[in-house]
Amino acid sequence: MIRIMIVDDEPLIRQWLIMCLKNMGIQDHMIDQAANGEEAIAFLDEYVYDLIFTDITMPKLDGISLIKTIRQRDSNVTLIIITCHDNFEFARSAIKYNVYEYLMKNELDQKDIEKIVIRFLKPILEQKENKIIRNNFMNHLLCDKNINRVNSEELKKNFIPLSDSPCFAIALDCHEPNICDSFMDNEFIYNPFSFYDENHLTILISNLKDEKEYSDILNDMTNKILRPWNNKKHIGASKLYDSSLTLPIMIREAADKWEFSFFSYNSNVSFNKHNVKYSSNIDFKNIIQEEKNKALLIFSTMGIKACKRQSLNLCNLFVEHKVFDSNLLKRTITEIIEKIDNIIPERTKSLNYDMGRIINTSYFSELTDYLNEFFDSIPDSYNSQSIIKEAQEYILLHYNEPITLKYLAHRAFLSEEYFSRLFKKETGKTFTDYLMGIRMDRAHMLLSNSDFNINEIAEMVGFPNPSYFSSQFKKYYKISPKDIRK
Repeated sequence: MIRIMIVDDEPLIRQWLIMCLKNMGIQDHMIDQAANGEEAIAFLDEYVYDLIFTDITMPKLDGISLIKTIRQRDSNVTLIIITCHDNFEFARSAIKYNVYEYLMKNELDQKDIEKIVIRFLKPILEQKENKIIRNNFMNHLLCDKNINRVNSEELKKNFIPLSDSPCFAIALDCHEPNICDSFMDNEFIYNPFSFYDENHLTILISNLKDEKEYSDILNDMTNKILRPWNNKKHIGASKLYDSSLTLPIMIREAADKWEFSFFSYNSNVSFNKHNVKYSSNIDFKNIIQEEKNKALLIFSTMGIKACKRQSLNLCNLFVEHKVFDSNLLKRTITEIIEKIDNIIPERTKSLNYDMGRIINTSYFSELTDYLNEFFDSIPDSYNSQSIIKEAQEYILLHYNEPITLKYLAHRAFLSEEYFSRLFKKETGKTFTDYLMGIRMDRAHMLLSNSDFNINEIAEMVGFPNPSYFSSQFKKYYKISPKDIRK
């Protein structure tokens, strides 16, 4: 999908351009409009654009200043000036900042806009299609650990720009679509490209002209990448490979080094000096599944502090077993938090807040700090009493429905056997007796204080069969429903 922005302080011009674009089949959600340069920059903070139309003379921030700001951020976006000013200085600035077209408003008609946009769209759409093919291919290489080499025809077919010469890969834990722009002025780097993997990593791959300079270049690139994030992110870098045909091994190594740096405590960068082995086998996943279930059982039976200890111990298993898989760890912690959030009736923070915190953690220590914060925010008093109290409240609201012990145990994330014992311990009654007592009490009240017939009352308190209701009522009160009304 392409994205277009129109920047002009004249509403009629903006609406006319939008009409022209829509007549070409470009939909509303693909077009943004701004009345001045400041509004346009706010959009640029949120979106990446393919095409921007801008006026020059506007309040707050003029078009030339806007174009300068855009070019500092993105060298690829296509810029078109639409103006009333046939001014040499403006035209010279347009050339300086690589403006695609300089158009006079008083000479424009819809056909002109259509010709320009079609000329612009063709290579953009081809480029986007090629990028999709390349990204799919790269993600396939990253995920399939049975592929260790590719051939030059595969690289060409999938629009990989590398030459068969020394190259390397860097992995960064954020979406940076324009990361290659930062290194265009580096004389040692050529043919750089990047892709975004399914685990939220941006992976940059490039050829290198001078192998002897690799260590220094890597340090310089790392500093440049991490500076905008105030060193709160981290990267993983592969060693330098002699050939681009080893691309699958290279990108997996960078991703694995990134995983290792997530779990390391004192470094933003994991270079090739670490002998990292990434492994997340089925046996370990089963262990983690068991430990997760144990944490939830402990929460229900032993309280907050014990569950906190178990959850932190679960995290430490990744380090102890040297399983550097941050996505498995984050997914597991997410499942624990989601289920606890379902059990607890009220919390000061939303579940969306918790999910955001987990996803955006850049270090193992940051994730464990969050876990401590999460559990510390839950009152110590929340224990088995609270679970049974919630079950009692549910029964009071839904006694006329077919409630089962199995369903209530499932809601509390407990086994039926354990929930049954807990229920009797807290209420002094079995679940069946407790539910029957609630239903009989409501039935007695309705029989004594309403005009509903017995069949209707039976259904209202959860007995579809009136005969069964009458026999249970008589058994409970030693008197039949009919006799209550005499």
